[in-house]
Parts: sequence; C-alpha cells; structure tokens
Amino acid sequence: MILGPSGCGKSSLSLAAMVASDIRLVSDDRTILRLAGGGLIATAPPSIAGLIEARGIGLLGAEPASSAEVLLAVDLSRDAPERLPPPATWSILNCAVPMIAGRDWRALVGPVVQILRAGLPRDV
Repeated sequence: MILGPSGCGKSSLSLAAMVASDIRLVSDDRTILRLAGGGLIATAPPSIAGLIEARGIGLLGAEPASSAEVLLAVDLSRDAPERLPPPATWSILNCAVPMIAGRDWRALVGPVVQILRAGLPRDV
C-alpha cells in the first residue's frame, strides 16, 4: 500500500516495482480495504481495476491482482528516517501493517521489491 499526496510518486513507484519484479497492481488512486482472516485485504473498485495513471502520459493497462493482503505500507509523505530505524507501522481498521517511509520513490524501488520478496528482518 503506497501512501502520499497527489503527485508524490505513488504510481511511479508502483510501475517501477512492477517492472522490476513479479509484483502486480491491485489498485491505483482508490483502494477498497477490508479485514479478513486477521489480515488487511486490498481490492480495486471495478471501474479502475487494471488501470494505472502515468503522469503526463495517461492511463495504462496493468495485469491486475483481484485482491491481495497488504503486507507493507510505504509512506511517500514522510522523510526517510536515519539509518537502522526502529520498526514502524501504519494502522487502519484496527490492523497494523509494517511501514517504511521516504520522499524519493526512486530510492525505494529496490527496498520495496526486496521486502515483498523476503519480508522485513526481525530482531537484527
């Protein structure tokens, strides 16, 4: 789940992560969230499923995932913390999701892909 104001790079980060790995788009701009089985599940409103906006280009098609558990939140509205930050979470619907932050979406592509592949280390 990528968070931040309009124009901060949410769709750019999504596109770059999809190109860099087998990550699939669930939703761009509007996302429906619900709790199921103790996890946070994301789905797209039917009207925008499979679409992502590339700023200055327009809407692009993307092979959508019908739904996915939200395993990571990325907040593009906050500065990146200093080295080795304590664990942070994003809470919604009484569910806490691990969160990373940084304003430079380009610097976050690699870490986001690696976290989604391998998870966040614990007690390092």
